[in-house]
Amino acid sequence: MEINVISYNIRYGNANDGKRCWKNRRSLLIELLRTHDSDLIGVQEALRFQLDEIRSELPDYGEIGAGRDDGKALGEYSALLYKTDRFKIDESGTFWFSDTPDEAGSKSWGNRIPRVCSWALLVDKNTKNGIYHYNVHLDNWSQYSREKSIELLINNICKRTYEYPVIITGDFNVFERNPVIRSLKGLIPVKSPGFVPFIDAYREIHPRALGGTYNFFRGFRFGPRLDYIFVSQDLLVRDVEIIRTSFGGMYPSDHFPIKALLKYEEV
Repeated sequence: MEINVISYNIRYGNANDGKRCWKNRRSLLIELLRTHDSDLIGVQEALRFQLDEIRSELPDYGEIGAGRDDGKALGEYSALLYKTDRFKIDESGTFWFSDTPDEAGSKSWGNRIPRVCSWALLVDKNTKNGIYHYNVHLDNWSQYSREKSIELLINNICKRTYEYPVIITGDFNVFERNPVIRSLKGLIPVKSPGFVPFIDAYREIHPRALGGTYNFFRGFRFGPRLDYIFVSQDLLVRDVEIIRTSFGGMYPSDHFPIKALLKYEEV
């Protein structure tokens, strides 16, 4: 059974980006998503109106997520989009990267704004296989916050209800040598009982490539790789690409999306 997944920081829709503002790139981003037609999409920096506009044009997708400011619709989302004709949702939720993860809008550890993870257990309607998808946007300021956030993420994954495969998408706001990434890969000791290291999907296919994902709206290929797809070891990574599509010189976001083709065994 194969599954396509994209991680995409779509850029805050209210940002003062001049000619690169959301209204000028909205159709480009939607066309990119339509073309790649992935089963699962993890988006970061999405506001409610952006998600509404995307889903209006791509009605085949359902949505999981919550605004990080109030747990409802206020503030940025780290939302999951999923193909409703393929998946049904068994469990889902959002937690905050803080000492009080169930408290909407909470923040700790030095992050100046709330940060969240939205997640879902998706069940394939045909095969009845389950897969977990966690989508994150870690803090851009505090390394301590990022390290504590990844610790909380790992703890939550280790306590999931079923031993189904796991996908993690997100903008981690760090280079791959950062302890945050090294922890997920098991290169730094992790205290969570039952933790099994994750696979960096991009490195699995491109072990020496230098390609970055933050493009500054200018298409830079060798900027930092801030965006990742991690998978549990019971998933096979078949292919990964950083999607560098532009439209007449205009890029849909200041990040490139990253896409992975995964395979998991039917049960």
